[in-house]
Amino acid sequence: MIIAVDAMGGDFAPFKIVRGAFLAASLHKVPVALFGPQNSIFAELDACSPLWRNYPIEVHDAPEMIEMDEEPVMAIQRKRKSSLVLSVLSVKQQTCHGVISAGNSGALMAAATIFLGKQPGILRPAIAGLLPSINGQVLMLDLGANTECRPEQLHQFATVGAAYAQDHLQVNNPRIGILANGHEEKKGSVLTKAVLPLRCRTRRGF
Repeated sequence: MIIAVDAMGGDFAPFKIVRGAFLAASLHKVPVALFGPQNSIFAELDACSPLWRNYPIEVHDAPEMIEMDEEPVMAIQRKRKSSLVLSVLSVKQQTCHGVISAGNSGALMAAATIFLGKQPGILRPAIAGLLPSINGQVLMLDLGANTECRPEQLHQFATVGAAYAQDHLQVNNPRIGILANGHEEKKGSVLTKAVLPLRCRTRRGF
C-alpha cells in the first residue's frame, strides 16, 4: 500500500509536508509518493537525509499548485498538472491506495468527487475527523465540506460514519449522535429537529 501526498498543500509546504512524509517512510516504513515540483521535493529530501532513496519514497513531478483561495472546481479544471489533482488521480489509476493533502479542502473534495466518485445513493461527500473523548475517539462528520445540508444528507453522514466506524475502527455497534444545543429532543435548530425522525433508519439511531 502506498500513500499519495500532495507536497504543496498546507502551511510551510513543501518543507513541512516533505519532512513529515520522510519521517513516515524512514521511521515507520510507510510507502509514500510525493507529488509536487520535482526539483523542490528532491532538495527537501536531500536536506532530510542524503540516504532518503533507501526508504519507500517516490517522487512524481507536478509543476502546478492550487492555492488556498482558489475556487475549487475551476482550480481542478484549470490545473490538471497540480500536485493535488495528480495525487488524487494516482488513486483513480490505482498506483496509490490513498491520498493526503493539507491544501485547499474544497478542491480536494471536488477532485475526489469528480475523479473517484461517490457511493451509489450518496448525495454529498463529507469530511470526517477523529476527535478525542473520555472513552476513546469520536468520529465526526461533517467537518467543513458542506455549509448547508438537508435532513436526508445529515442522515447519510450518520450512515456513512457508522459504516466507517465498523469497518475501519472495529466498533461493533457504533452509537450515533447529532450535535445540538441540548440533549432534549425539543431543542436544536429546525434542521436538527427534522433529522430526528430519520434515526430509525440508522443502525442504532441518535
